[in-house]
Amino acid sequence: MKQISILVFLCWVGMWGMAPVLAAASMRNPCVMAQISTERIDLDSVGEDSFMVKDHHGAAGFYKSKPKITNNGIQIEVMEIPTSGDGVGQILCKFKTEEAISQQMPWVQFSGTRKSCSYANMEILLHVQEKWPFLVDDFFPTGEMRISHSKDQIFYRGDRWKKSDPQIEIIGNEIRIRASSLRTSSWIPYLGGMRYCKLISPGELIKQLKKKSSE
Repeated sequence: MKQISILVFLCWVGMWGMAPVLAAASMRNPCVMAQISTERIDLDSVGEDSFMVKDHHGAAGFYKSKPKITNNGIQIEVMEIPTSGDGVGQILCKFKTEEAISQQMPWVQFSGTRKSCSYANMEILLHVQEKWPFLVDDFFPTGEMRISHSKDQIFYRGDRWKKSDPQIEIIGNEIRIRASSLRTSSWIPYLGGMRYCKLISPGELIKQLKKKSSE
């Protein structure tokens, strides 16, 4: 089971992370999912080719980067921090806010309520469970797993968001997620109109499930 789990997770990563530096993104890319959910984008008003992902392989480049809106659509900045040792496996996303999108892409429609980064993180991990149920259900032989979310860890300064880690807690059959979030107002020079999310990665979920099952 463990070997299969690792293989499946690598397939998941391959869906979004093993791409050119800048590439058209799948609608199931975690950061695209977060962009749509947190800024309530109505998918009927945009095409799948409206999202581009810039995949960073180094922290320096990612933290200096800015999401942007171009003629090709919304460019989302992404970096993965792999699961290793005591470190928290996470996905870092930077994307544009609803206000910024509506100013530069007036045809885009918005619907529903704006969701938190933690809610988006829960949706991403639920997608993993739905697509590969044996990946996580095997850790819960006595009952059904439930993924929930807490309120975001909200930050108002980039340096504090940078130092934060998203959180995952397993209590019984419940997995609780808490992401780190920062959102800037459109009027702020240079850094305005951005949303930052730090999300628990599928790899970190598997690591924590394995750790819990061995206790």
